[in-house]
Amino acid sequence: ASSPTPGRPIIPTSLAVAKHGKNERLHPIKSDDSDDQFAQAVGQFADLQPEIWQYGSDDVVQAFAVWYQIMRELGDGQQDPAVALVLMADVIVKMRQDMGLSKKKGIPPLDILRIFITDIEDTYNEHAAAAREFKKSLLKKKHIAV
Repeated sequence: ASSPTPGRPIIPTSLAVAKHGKNERLHPIKSDDSDDQFAQAVGQFADLQPEIWQYGSDDVVQAFAVWYQIMRELGDGQQDPAVALVLMADVIVKMRQDMGLSKKKGIPPLDILRIFITDIEDTYNEHAAAAREFKKSLLKKKHIAV
């Protein structure tokens, strides 16, 4: 990840909440909670798209693109929402690294997810493995450079 450069805006991970108002907060989510909280979190995160491709490091843009792809497949019913959350946490870890808040390894996505999902411990390894496999299969596709 790159360190911030002078004159380059830094995109804080809290920007999604700031865009929607100071008093709006996401509450801890259990896996059996309504889809409304999941949709709210995803919507706020997706709103970062213009800032991500304009100001994010290559690592942040790539992690966001992988997350965005799984969200498209999730809409088609092809993916598990928990796998998408693991990939969303990976984007947040990459953002923290980009801002200089974490070392290269930094905190794992599990620690990010523990902040807002109360029962993540039960299924994390299974979902993280599925997320790694999705990312690997997506990134191994070769495309002709423009």
